[in-house]
Amino acid sequence: MVGCRQQYRNLLDGKEDKKFEVLQIEPIYQSYIIQIQRPLVVGYIGLAVAILLGTVIYHIANVQSFSNQDYRISQSVLIVGQVSLAIILLCVIKNSIYLKFSTWISVVIWILLLAISNIYFHIPSRRQTTDDVAVTFFLIFMCHVMLPMSKMLSLCFGGMTVVLQITTSGILSPKENMVAELFSNFVILLSANMMGIGHKYLTDLHHRHTFLEARSMIQVKKKLEWENNQRDELLNCCIPGDMVEEMKGDITEKMLNHSNKNPELYVESHYQDVSILYADIVNFTPLSAKCESPNELIDLLNRLFGRFDQLAEKHQCLRIKILGDCYVCVCGVPKPNPNHALNCVSLGVDMIDAIREVRDESKTDVDMRIGVHSGKVLSGVIGLNKWQYDVWSDDVTLANNMEASGIPGKVHITKNVLVQLGDNHQFMVENGNGQERNEYLREKNVETFILSVKQPEIPKNRPKFSFRSYVKMAMFISKLQWKVEKPFAKWKAVSKAIRMSPGQLAQSSSSKITSEIDIIQMGKKFHAEVNMELENKSKLLGRKSSWEGNKDYNPWWMRFSKELELEYNKEPDLWFKVSLILLFGVFVGIQIVHGVVSVRGFEYYAMFGIGITVFTVLIVISLGENFVSCNRTKDKMPDGCNKPIYFVLCSFLSLSANVLFLQIKYIVKVLLMTVAVIVFDILFHTDSIFQTEGTLSLSVLGSVYTGVMFVALVYFCRQVEFMNRLNFLLKDQCRTEARLSENSASLNMKLLENILPSHVAEYFLTDQAKDQELYSESHENVCIMFASIPNFKEFYQESAARQCIELLNNIIAKFDQMLLLPEFSKVEKIKVIGSTYMAVTGLKPDLCSNAESSHRSNVVTMTQFALKMMSELETITTNTYQFKLRAGINTGPVTAGVIGAKRPLYDIWGDAVNVASRLDSTSEEDKIQVTEKNAEILIDAGFNCHLKGMTLLKGKGEIVTYMVTPS
Repeated sequence: MVGCRQQYRNLLDGKEDKKFEVLQIEPIYQSYIIQIQRPLVVGYIGLAVAILLGTVIYHIANVQSFSNQDYRISQSVLIVGQVSLAIILLCVIKNSIYLKFSTWISVVIWILLLAISNIYFHIPSRRQTTDDVAVTFFLIFMCHVMLPMSKMLSLCFGGMTVVLQITTSGILSPKENMVAELFSNFVILLSANMMGIGHKYLTDLHHRHTFLEARSMIQVKKKLEWENNQRDELLNCCIPGDMVEEMKGDITEKMLNHSNKNPELYVESHYQDVSILYADIVNFTPLSAKCESPNELIDLLNRLFGRFDQLAEKHQCLRIKILGDCYVCVCGVPKPNPNHALNCVSLGVDMIDAIREVRDESKTDVDMRIGVHSGKVLSGVIGLNKWQYDVWSDDVTLANNMEASGIPGKVHITKNVLVQLGDNHQFMVENGNGQERNEYLREKNVETFILSVKQPEIPKNRPKFSFRSYVKMAMFISKLQWKVEKPFAKWKAVSKAIRMSPGQLAQSSSSKITSEIDIIQMGKKFHAEVNMELENKSKLLGRKSSWEGNKDYNPWWMRFSKELELEYNKEPDLWFKVSLILLFGVFVGIQIVHGVVSVRGFEYYAMFGIGITVFTVLIVISLGENFVSCNRTKDKMPDGCNKPIYFVLCSFLSLSANVLFLQIKYIVKVLLMTVAVIVFDILFHTDSIFQTEGTLSLSVLGSVYTGVMFVALVYFCRQVEFMNRLNFLLKDQCRTEARLSENSASLNMKLLENILPSHVAEYFLTDQAKDQELYSESHENVCIMFASIPNFKEFYQESAARQCIELLNNIIAKFDQMLLLPEFSKVEKIKVIGSTYMAVTGLKPDLCSNAESSHRSNVVTMTQFALKMMSELETITTNTYQFKLRAGINTGPVTAGVIGAKRPLYDIWGDAVNVASRLDSTSEEDKIQVTEKNAEILIDAGFNCHLKGMTLLKGKGEIVTYMVTPS
């Protein structure tokens, strides 16, 4: 209600007109209005031709009423007028001419009719002041409401017509009662102007209000479409292949139907000829622990891995995942590539060159260790959320071990890769001796080779690791000309562009900053698309005819289908108050009820009844006063008394007043006017004051006048009703499309949350994200869990790979479903690495208040989650296999962030993460390994926890650990 009132005030104050200029939709609006008013122009011209033709026929039948000269002149004027109007009608029917010259056509019509009227009524040697008032009233009112002229131009022509009528009447008419009659004429014609301009003004406000509402809905729809395009682009980057559409369809079905059916398996068949590359940044872990800020670490990772993504794209490789500081990619997936081995090896060489550039300039010992293997893989996505496109096979495991046994600064390859390379390479090949450094390679008897890469000599005085050297490296990377994009940079740019109004875009056009210029151009393109769709929709609706019917519209009764009609009836009449004010101006002295509301509730219908009652009373009072004034000398009328004609003229006012109420139904208006015309005709033919002498008595003339006005108003009211319904259809179409886009927006958010945690997704979807800011967070009390199914590797058979992955998918899906339980609302899944499930607690800022209680709560919740995973896993068995879970849990500070522009990845880094991973790898089946500090918390909380003893963790040495077992 408040919103409607504000819009109402804005429209009356002219503020909405200014919006049209700012939004650059004034030309579109004018084109729409001109188009929907064309039937009115056609009808008006047709009616005018019919009136002129009827007058010609009348004069042919009554030649004796005019002198020969008067007859010839009048007939000539009427015939020329008909021919001229017929030519104009042809121009109106020609759409291109009408749309281009509609204003000129309207001006010509008004001047032509005005000329015909003045010449025709000034031919007789003696005329009365009231002879042409009815015709002038009709001309003024109908030209105002039917011709597509601007309000100002229409007002000028209306005023000019009144002045012309009063002036000519004053000069050519008898002087008896002239002042009184001229004043009466002035009031009648002024009322015609007021009603005509008032209706034009109200109609314009109504159309503009509808147009702005429609544009607003189209803008919402377009905004959602742009965001959904970003969603599609992101999804296609993260999950390549034809499975994307299938996944979106399944998610939509689950969202709409709240389905909980078994998890779908999105896995593609084996790719036979594929090369897998594992690349690890050597000596990066000690440096990451010495970062000054989370943003510095994330910036470093984003630049490094962003550069690797660029190189991968150059060599037609696809990044699969990032594991801490390890980069994994493949070539030959999802599209086969005959040069997959050469591409992966070339990528490895380029990665070494890239890290060497950093190493040599920063004087640090960072390096790359590369492992490449060729074979076959199964690819796809598993689980219900936090999707990551992954590959599985024994060959993937072998590639991982190739990296682990590699040599920094060199590419470690298997014999399969060497065979694939053939002689088409320029690398120095030497024996890799991988079996000497890796037990897995030794068990599988894998022959390995080293591809030599030319490397500059290492300075003997190179400084060792230090915080200072790391700072130098970070400063150097920031100056590298790698032009690495930041995650969601385009998403944020689009989000900012579609939120900028045209006014803001105009103010920002002078910006010289490249990023801002791009956003401004994007914003202008967005609003141009909105305006283009508004134009297309308005053009399509503007071409509709009021006589075209369909399943949703009955042209005879002017009604929509039941559901649509109910919605149409709910439309508020914002202009009802203004209509009453105009009536007050027409029927001077009548008290009008003020303070009505425009909403179609009880108040609206109460006011509707009051308005109809007042309208009827005004007719009776207005007509009664004129009747009494001329009935005083009923037996004998004085010479020159033209009072009865004003009764006829007031009937014009009464009939015309119907059009002021825009939202009153057409049928109601027709019924009301029909009753009024019948009453008028009865009075005209039963009261003696209308039985005047002459060729046409006033009773006949009154019936003719009111009949013509009735026909014109019926046609006009029908077109107005149709235009109102067109406006409603425009809004309804836009509203429906916006609603459909909102459903897609929900899917947009759902998909994004399947890649990022909800609070991180919200960061990128709202204005929290600065234009050039990376997302990074530092958390002090995070609990990290790695939970593995160690015997899944034994269960996995290459011959039944798809069935094995399907079973793994079911297991991971069960773990994911646990995240929906209220007690695990704090648990955040990070990723799945093979058959290892990684999750944390303590990342959600709104759930982390007191540090100490938060730490205890995080450890307890994470341990409960791990124990629940064990019990759930027990329910999944095969004919010959019982899966077992082991887990490692650790707490400590971590850095969380998003890296990678092409395929954004959310992850956490820190020493606490590495320790949790080592605790898992050294744990035992059906047990959770924890540190001594966390064991104290768990014992306090009543968990079954016992001392394991000293455990050797890689990179940490021996530490005291405990084992937590199910009760």
